Amino acid sequence: MTRSEVGDTTLQTFATFRVSGDRLAPDEVTRILRVPPTQSYMKGERYWGGPRSSSLLGRTGMWYISTDRMLASKRLDEHLAQLVAMLTVQRGEALPLIELNRLLATRNLKANVSCFWFGRAGAKKPVISPIFSKIFGLLPAAIESDFATEEKRVA
Repeated sequence: MTRSEVGDTTLQTFATFRVSGDRLAPDEVTRILRVPPTQSYMKGERYWGGPRSSSLLGRTGMWYISTDRMLASKRLDEHLAQLVAMLTVQRGEALPLIELNRLLATRNLKANVSCFWFGRAGAKKPVISPIFSKIFGLLPAAIESDFATEEKRVA
């Protein structure tokens, strides 16, 4: 699919990287990635769920970052590449990917990547490159997708 086709048919796209678990200390993920989360909270901590909900209580710990306000691109692969960059940029002693992998294993945490894409009626849904599956699989982080298109209008 060319860039012009993506721009013409994709209405919205973003990707979210999450770490969750009962023993999650969100500040540790922030320290490793050196990126502030979109939202984070510990198990049992109160957090803001949005304008339509009151204060919520975390049933498990959660740290996540979403690319929806980071990138203006309508290309899902660019959103996934942004997440990969956060996990693989070298700093000093070790790669963040290695440190995060160790944290997931020692604290029994889970990681996942969710991909959201919404396009015009009849648009071709994006394909997630196998390279992203391999990179996120190193954590391991499962990739989930939510792809949909507008309903076709009947005249």
